Amino acid sequence: MPLFPVLPRIGFGIFLAALVGVGSAQAQEDALPWRTAEPLTAEGRADLARAEDYLNQIGTVRGRFVQITSTGHFSEGDLYLRRPGELRFEYDDPVPLLLISDGHTMVMYDKSIESASQIPLSQSPLWFLTRDPINFSDTVEILAVERGQGALLVSMLGESALGRAQVDLLFSDSPLELRRWTVVDQEGYIIQVSLVDTQFDVALDDSLFQYRDLPNVGLEELGGSDR
Repeated sequence: MPLFPVLPRIGFGIFLAALVGVGSAQAQEDALPWRTAEPLTAEGRADLARAEDYLNQIGTVRGRFVQITSTGHFSEGDLYLRRPGELRFEYDDPVPLLLISDGHTMVMYDKSIESASQIPLSQSPLWFLTRDPINFSDTVEILAVERGQGALLVSMLGESALGRAQVDLLFSDSPLELRRWTVVDQEGYIIQVSLVDTQFDVALDDSLFQYRDLPNVGLEELGGSDR
């Protein structure tokens, strides 16, 4: 049985993107769609440290997201992040999905059928971005760090609940700012999420990260957590 049987594949587009594309059969290593790890230069290590320092300075994020998949699906919505661990991604109609993390558990809620699924936050492929502090070296394998045309790309390989996924973070440079991430799963399924109208270090209401008042979401269904 799928881990999240109530949600369509498009719904896993944000921090859980890699979970939906990982097949049960293991692909051969030479068939995996990820880039080959490249030794970091001194410049690459310095850029990686800059990216890490930048992310660690962010307390909250509020903005819009635009999501595009390799199968041609397009969606958008509102996003909120408060470190450590609190997330909210709410899709615009007609996609009825809401993703909320309270810092321990990631809940995926389908508003059309009032049903929820959940996993520990640490099992989502981008969970390390919500840590405090963020430390790439002890959570992911860095594949490459590239700079060019006013942008910085950090490519990495991370673990999720059902397998590994390549995650590419794209920053604009001068000043450094996170603009987009792309997740590539084991089967080559790609989800790209771009950030729009982003505001940093703004006050966010606690209610944004609470899910237990949603219809049909009770303590029984969400007993497991990352605590």
